Amino acid sequence: MRISSVIAITLFIRYSSAQSPYSLAKNKEVIIIGSGLAIGSSSLLLNSSPKPLSNRELSLLSSESINRLDRAAVKNRSSKAETQSDYGVLTPFALSGIMVSSLSIKKGQKEPFDNFLTLGTIWFETNLICGSITQLSKNTVKRVRPYAYSNVSFTDVYSNEGNIRRSFFSGHTSLSAANSFFVAKVLHDYYPRKEWTKLVWAGAAFVPVWTGYQRYQAGKHFPTDIIVGYLVGSTCGILIPQVHKTSQNKNKLVAAPTGNGLFLTFTF
Repeated sequence: MRISSVIAITLFIRYSSAQSPYSLAKNKEVIIIGSGLAIGSSSLLLNSSPKPLSNRELSLLSSESINRLDRAAVKNRSSKAETQSDYGVLTPFALSGIMVSSLSIKKGQKEPFDNFLTLGTIWFETNLICGSITQLSKNTVKRVRPYAYSNVSFTDVYSNEGNIRRSFFSGHTSLSAANSFFVAKVLHDYYPRKEWTKLVWAGAAFVPVWTGYQRYQAGKHFPTDIIVGYLVGSTCGILIPQVHKTSQNKNKLVAAPTGNGLFLTFTF
């Protein structure tokens, strides 16, 4: 997406008068936040500090035991890709925060604090659920990372301690997808008829793919780790805002007059 397009979208958000399509409900928030905290606590209880691999365990690792789709990942080891993958997480997260603030205080918006509380809560829940599920999977599955299979020294592997057993699934990819799709979903719900939201959806789909690819090149994750992380993150980014939509904005067929007649749109 061009910089000019990003600036135009940001200015549109800031000065548009569209009202929030979301609302909070006490019982709903208790269930969602409670579930997220319960899942997160369970993951810590299962394994708060996984043990590193021993020399014997490392010697028994064989790429032949890995499925064909994942096997090529054992050859990868790039510190540059590892660093770049961090940007794939931090950038969508920062953009989500900026969007939440901008939509809450934009021109014509009533009760900015209430709107900030609503969007902020949905954003928090999206990251809480995604992060908790990710950590639970890592601490339950304990899959060894790809780089452990390559010809690296034991010192290099051991320096990662228990982190070497946290391959499945990719947390960078899941959180990148969660925040990227959160941005796209919220903007789509605020401005369902704007053509530029298609660019936002395209960007949301691309960023976690790029992030996952960097994790693959870094030797941190197998392709299946990345695929599952993408699916979990994108589901959280879309589903959590969806369940907070107000009743009048759900499953609604809208007819609006245009220069050539009526324009029909179905929102969900």
